[in-house]
Amino acid sequence: PVALRAAAQDRPPGGEGGLSGPSGDGAARPGVHSRLRSATRSSHQRLEAALGLAAPLVEEAKVVRLLERLHGFHAAWEPALEGMVPDAIRVPRLKAPLLADDLGRLGVPAARLRSLPLCDAASKLCGSEAEAAGALYVIEGSTLGGRVITRGLQDAPWLHGRALRYWDAYGADTGRRWQETLAYLEALPALAGERVVASAVATFELLQAWLAGPCRSLDRTSP
Repeated sequence: PVALRAAAQDRPPGGEGGLSGPSGDGAARPGVHSRLRSATRSSHQRLEAALGLAAPLVEEAKVVRLLERLHGFHAAWEPALEGMVPDAIRVPRLKAPLLADDLGRLGVPAARLRSLPLCDAASKLCGSEAEAAGALYVIEGSTLGGRVITRGLQDAPWLHGRALRYWDAYGADTGRRWQETLAYLEALPALAGERVVASAVATFELLQAWLAGPCRSLDRTSP
């Protein structure tokens, strides 16, 4: 069982997830996916342990709080992706509306949703395409474990048989979407690799801090 499964230890359906290209001397060199997995492995493990969604029975209040914090992250981060990541990649992967829908179905009033704090620092993860791509790797990797979370929560009595959309955003298309993300990452210029990896590590660190406590509160109902 996993919590927020990002791509640090991922293996998409059908085999090993990393794509590698040949180097100039004919020897195989690690692709950016392989480098990302290696660089973010410990960050992924710390975040997973901190979230604690592997327990057999997770309380509704804990899930609601986590979804609220995730909403605050996505609501700040997703607008910053525009113009940095191609729309063909970006638009199908927007999840703030799914989080809003899940929270509404769990009884969170619209007024509270509007006043949830935003993680302003999330928008700073998109200073360039390489940085935005590193953050995208982390968020999209979480969809792999999101399906595991969905299965783990399916018998929660407080869900009354309702599935949460955020953790199963793509359903049966999860593997295909992940492979599309990997192909996009591998197609980035080779010189961008270090910035992609650094941004992925920074995204993990920010997520752990943000999901554990306040980042910056912003009442969006204020003028």
